[in-house]
Amino acid sequence: MERLAPTKQFFAGASENPKARSTLAYYDEVVRHTNNAIAAYREAIRLNPKEAAYWANVGEAYRISLRPEEAIQAYLASLRLDPELVSSWEFLGALYGFQGKRDEVLLVYARLRELDPARADDFFKVWVLHPIEPPRR
Repeated sequence: MERLAPTKQFFAGASENPKARSTLAYYDEVVRHTNNAIAAYREAIRLNPKEAAYWANVGEAYRISLRPEEAIQAYLASLRLDPELVSSWEFLGALYGFQGKRDEVLLVYARLRELDPARADDFFKVWVLHPIEPPRR
C-alpha cells in the first residue's frame, strides 16, 4: 500500500489549490528521495554489514518514510554493532515512545543516562515526563 495514499486522497479535491498541489509535490519528492536513500544505504550495508553508521542511516530513512518497524530493526542492528551510538538510542526511544512502549522508553532512557546525561535529560523531558498516548484502533 502506498504510504501517501491518504495524503493524496485529502488533496485530490483541491486540485485547483496551488498550495495543496505544492504540498503534495513536496511529499512525493520526500518519499522518492527517501526510497532512493534506503536503496543506497541497503547497498552500503550489503557491502559492509558491520558498519553501525550505515544501519543507523537506513533506520533514519525508514523512520522518515513512516516505516517504524523497519526503522526499529535497523537501529537495533546499529546498536548491536556500536552500543554507544547515542543517536540510535534516541531515535529508537522516540519510536518506542510513539508506539506507547513505556518500558522500552525507560530502558532507552537508562542507557542514555550512562552514555550522555545531557541528551538523556532532553530525552526524559520529551518521552518520560510527557509520554505520547498510542493511537487507539
